[in-house]
Amino acid sequence: MRINQQSTPKKSALSIIAGMKETASYEDMIYELYIMQKIEQGKRDVAEGRVYSQTEAKQYLHQWLK
Repeated sequence: MRINQQSTPKKSALSIIAGMKETASYEDMIYELYIMQKIEQGKRDVAEGRVYSQTEAKQYLHQWLK
């Protein structure tokens, strides 16, 4: 399911829920909305430059695991 970038969170949530099976549980709906929120946050992070290269991430993890 593709969500319109200009859509509000409410409209996106309603679209996702409307596309689910009638037998979907509350847990199923909450999970899908959680994933949608995390993807949107990731897109904002990329757009605002809050990202690390693979090399930077490896260096950070190596230092953290010492």
